[in-house]
Formats: sequence, C-alpha cells, structure tokens
Amino acid sequence: MSTYHRTRLNGGTIKLYVNGKLNSISSSTLNWSYVNNPPIYIGDSSDAYWEEFKGIIDDIRIYNRTLTDEEIESLYTEGGWSEN
Repeated sequence: MSTYHRTRLNGGTIKLYVNGKLNSISSSTLNWSYVNNPPIYIGDSSDAYWEEFKGIIDDIRIYNRTLTDEEIESLYTEGGWSEN
C-alpha cells in the first residue's frame, strides 16, 4: 500500500497531509529566502552526514503559492488514490 504525503508551508506554519487529510501542524522559525536560488534536494541532502532516500518518489510539484486544504485533497484524489 502506498502512502501519499504533502507538506504545506505558509509563513511560519507547516502542515503535513497524509493521504489527502491533515495529519499534523507545527510552527517553524526557518527563514525561507530564495534570493540566492539555492538548490533543492529531493531524496538527498546537501549535508554529507545524511543518507540519501532509498525508495520511489513520484509526482513532485512545487508551487509559488500555498494550496488550500481543498486543493490538496483534490490532488490526492486526482491521481486515482482512495482510502480503500
């Protein structure tokens, strides 16, 4: 069984969705500045001490705005996923 994860960052709030449903909310003091266009690592890290992800990652999307809860659930069901 596959699990679908989506993370949403808006201001200092991070929301984690699992299979289209809100799972947890936390706050962050991270300063997300893209002024210098740093690279984005997916399944890996710029830190040599972290091991790379071993598995399958599919359908990665990065948006320039925060998606609504409804849009996130719609993206989950759009791929043919269901709770069953």
